[in-house]
Amino acid sequence: MRYLKTALSMTFRERRHAAIAGFGFLLVIIGVLWVGSAGPLGFILKSPLFGIAEKAALIAKTLIAGFAIFKPLSFAATLTIAALFGINLAMTVHYFRCKASFGASAGAGAVGALVGMLGAGCAACGSVALSAILGAGATAGLIGILPFDGLEFSLLGAAVLMLSINLVAKKIADPSACPLPPARKRD
Repeated sequence: MRYLKTALSMTFRERRHAAIAGFGFLLVIIGVLWVGSAGPLGFILKSPLFGIAEKAALIAKTLIAGFAIFKPLSFAATLTIAALFGINLAMTVHYFRCKASFGASAGAGAVGALVGMLGAGCAACGSVALSAILGAGATAGLIGILPFDGLEFSLLGAAVLMLSINLVAKKIADPSACPLPPARKRD
């Protein structure tokens, strides 16, 4: 945690990293809304009844209406996951641009975002994604015993994202903690 403030100031010194964080935030929000509205969106996209402009307007309205599925706590958790994902993405890009090396922190960030999205929106949305991983029977049993209707996945995802942010922050703020491998000689 002691590296976090330094790493954040180093990362967000450049406007492009703030834009990357915003892009990551929007990517998660649109992804969650898209999953929750997949049926109507599929119909809109496939239907010959609408022109391109009408399709774009209907897709935007459908995604905006998707916010209605959220309970207040679930909405806050989804915004938290999206914000943490955006920050993690910006810091990881900053680190890669400066160091040009790959670390386990990038994988942890992706895992955190995926786990967090399992609990986004409502238990029904997360259970659809989880059933693809565990199967329908196991998912139904697991969701049935969770006291917070799947919000646990959001909390776990947020924890993994915070871990990833801390790992990247340490690498950004203290480069000696993770020295770069020697450069390869070119023939």
